[in-house]
Amino acid sequence: MSDKVFIAPRLVGSRFEDHTLPVNILEDFTALEDLLIEVAKGIYLTENPNRKRVPKGFSDGIYLKLVEIDEGSSIAKFAIASMIALNSTLPLENLNNFTYFEKAKDRIISVVESVNNGNLPTEVDYKLLSYFSKIGKNLLDDESIDFGYDYSSKTSSKAILNKATRKKLLLSGEQKTEYIDNIKLFARIPEIDQKNNTF
Repeated sequence: MSDKVFIAPRLVGSRFEDHTLPVNILEDFTALEDLLIEVAKGIYLTENPNRKRVPKGFSDGIYLKLVEIDEGSSIAKFAIASMIALNSTLPLENLNNFTYFEKAKDRIISVVESVNNGNLPTEVDYKLLSYFSKIGKNLLDDESIDFGYDYSSKTSSKAILNKATRKKLLLSGEQKTEYIDNIKLFARIPEIDQKNNTF
């Protein structure tokens, strides 16, 4: 594997025991990619108070790509990549923005950790918490994602997102983001009368 691993979340639960990823879980990582970009922009603006906007092309073409799924339940190894590096018409300083994405990853991990330690996130813009309406949405009751998992030393972190953590994150914002969950509804219909259109 030639790509440098950017983040390697460990997914635990019955659906991941065969070291694969259900397709609907990839939606969660799409939302994580969006959150990384927003947090990276916020960090850039905080560190550069003289700027009102991020530089042109700050996140153009930057994306996460799944490079491997390892065993240990399922460990999804993602590299961060950029189309700009391959076909650059933008200034070279835009290629140095990867450091902001590293910092964004660390910030997201620390927010999930803080909630698991019993603290509410304070340093994060509350609008960013709304991204957790999509991240973790497809987890089942027995499943979790460890965003801070260290795949090289195979050690877990406290940045574990499960249904309970996700709910705390979504309800911790000032605007109390709506909490949405996937549910299954089962019903028993004892009689259907097609003639009278009743059941």
